[in-house]
Amino acid sequence: MAWKIFRAGTFEGGGVASPATFRDGVVLLALNATAYVIIALIFTQFLGRSDMGTLATVLLITTVFTSTI
Repeated sequence: MAWKIFRAGTFEGGGVASPATFRDGVVLLALNATAYVIIALIFTQFLGRSDMGTLATVLLITTVFTSTI
């Protein structure tokens, strides 16, 4: 696939690309399987190791994860 992308060349169409909308971002986020795997791995790594309690740990993890994007 990488070779096909490398050999594809440029697009010669005359159309203008439209910017992504908020709805496009929501759909992309909902269909992004990689994000679900990363979130599951983060919670399995850190959820049981804290002395703060489950709710506080979940809030901390989601806050850090959300603020780093």
